[in-house]
Amino acid sequence: MALLHVCQRLQETFGYQLEVVHVNHGLRQSAKQEQQAVEDYCRQHGIPLHLHEESLQTQRRSEDWARSLRYRFFEEVLTQKDTPSWLVTAHTLSDQAETLLFRLTRGCGPRGAVGMTQRRGRYLKPLLAVSREQVEAYCHSQGLAFAQDESNWDERYARNRIRHSVLPQLAEINPQVQQALGEFCTRMEQLQAYLEQQARLLLDSAYCPGGWKLEVLQNAPPALRQQALTRLVEEHRPVRQSDLQRLEALCKGEVRAVQLGQSLTLTVRKGLLCWQETRPCQPEQVAYPAKAGCYEFPGGYHLELEELDLTQTSDHEKFVQSLKRGLNNALDCDRIGENLFLRTRQAGDKYRPRGRNGSKTLKKLWNEQGIPLSQRQCMPLLAVGNQVVWIWNEGTAEHLQPKVGTRKVLLINPSKKELKI
Repeated sequence: MALLHVCQRLQETFGYQLEVVHVNHGLRQSAKQEQQAVEDYCRQHGIPLHLHEESLQTQRRSEDWARSLRYRFFEEVLTQKDTPSWLVTAHTLSDQAETLLFRLTRGCGPRGAVGMTQRRGRYLKPLLAVSREQVEAYCHSQGLAFAQDESNWDERYARNRIRHSVLPQLAEINPQVQQALGEFCTRMEQLQAYLEQQARLLLDSAYCPGGWKLEVLQNAPPALRQQALTRLVEEHRPVRQSDLQRLEALCKGEVRAVQLGQSLTLTVRKGLLCWQETRPCQPEQVAYPAKAGCYEFPGGYHLELEELDLTQTSDHEKFVQSLKRGLNNALDCDRIGENLFLRTRQAGDKYRPRGRNGSKTLKKLWNEQGIPLSQRQCMPLLAVGNQVVWIWNEGTAEHLQPKVGTRKVLLINPSKKELKI
């Protein structure tokens, strides 16, 4: 009511159209009387009213439920406006102090310690520097009638215990405790803005095609690195405190991948922190005789196979041109023989990485690399029986690259369509 009164007084000065939004959550019998008081006030003063009324709730509802309900209605009202509009709420300095203590008790980082900001998108909180006591004093001085929500005295709610027990005890230590906590939130907001700016610069400096250089992130101060990781994840979904712990473990090399959702995984590969598509793929086994042609695999994988006869001048010239890309995607068909298949994995598959004396199972190799299980179903490979001779992202197995005297070569041109996460 104090906020509404102030907005009325300023309306002519600033020339805006004032409207009221009221939500009756149906949590209390007395809420109906409060709703009626708002309706009467708006009718008497000719103020348009947007009203949402829930039926009386038969079960106890959380504060999060109530907040979600009213902000959904707020958004409905805002989306109806053809002109730029702002929704102004009456959160006070006292609310800010309670919010900060509540978040610190549950555990939060710098962003949580910011508390509420005076502006968030189209939402404004102009009373955030004014205490609840000052607001009530204003109402009394202006002769404004207002209602006291009796649920504010229900100490089953943690916020009410902070309001009636914790803050009064802190006020015995510092009578200006609300102002002190509010000023702390302001400083944390400034610090958070600085961290976000530096995190953008860190990600820019670490970025290269395919991901972000892990070494650059590892050398950054922990607080800045966490902010950068938060920024990466928040492009897809909100970050939880447990996510930060797992992402730190990823950067330290303690794990090879962190799955952040059904189709969202961060992994480390070849010194890069990168996103991996983990959209579920078709689980069926895919297999083709490895002949020249183009092939599509689930998950966006695409390969083109080309057979070359190096005894032919034109094929030899084409092979020489391909050497610019290295021999990682070329097979010596003379040593492979027949029964070469292009397929997805099978139980018992083994592969000999380049520079190694022995083979290892694909399961062990992919576990070491942190390849998500959903991707393993889709990644193409070339194999004779259970001996894998070429595999996606690893290339040709040891000793199977073309060499002097090779007559027949199979060139592999892999590409992957980017799937939206």
